[in-house]
Amino acid sequence: MRLSLAISTGIATLLCTHVITAFAPQLTTGTNTRASSASKMSAQSEQCTRRQSLEQAGLIAVGSFFANASPAAAKQSSQEAALEVDKQKLVAGYNRLNYLLDNWEKETTNCKTKTQYSSASNPCERTPLRVQIYLGYTSTEDPLFRADKTMRRLEVLVPAGSEVEYLDAMEKYNEKAEEGSGNAYTSSWGEANPGGGKDRIEYFVERAKSNVVDARDALGVVVKILGLV
Repeated sequence: MRLSLAISTGIATLLCTHVITAFAPQLTTGTNTRASSASKMSAQSEQCTRRQSLEQAGLIAVGSFFANASPAAAKQSSQEAALEVDKQKLVAGYNRLNYLLDNWEKETTNCKTKTQYSSASNPCERTPLRVQIYLGYTSTEDPLFRADKTMRRLEVLVPAGSEVEYLDAMEKYNEKAEEGSGNAYTSSWGEANPGGGKDRIEYFVERAKSNVVDARDALGVVVKILGLV
């Protein structure tokens, strides 16, 4: 902005100088002619001075407007982009939970790797810790990682009148996701603990599934309120 102002001011000055020079008195003219030319030159000089002042004032005003508006516009654009990312995360996480529930047995069972607890009658092992992956507890790259904070940031988009419903759904999701992760972890140790067995694994796997259903439903309310589904 400063460079443009300097260039514009310089151009205006050169133009004014050219005009003033054109009306400069010639040494060969008479006294009356010189006086008339001097008068014209003075008038042109005053006019140029006023013009320069107006141009500089206009440039300063325009420059100030863009200097003040640009940071605000950039900040707003950055915030909108961040909210878009958060919305995509919730939708992706919601779809992943639906996939997990639709493919529960396949996603929580491993028939390829044998362990000390495998048997001829039941060669497959349950892998309940995969529940934690879908709930965002194993990686910062998971779409539901710190979903509570994601939903908090998106509160600004909640329509008027839906605030209470949104907060209730958010709290329920957080509660059921925590319970689901805990039951999945307990299930993974069900057979190794004293007195444990495959029945304990199955028991806690099913509890984890119930938690995931509730978490998915609560998240469904959240994305619906936000108009994402």
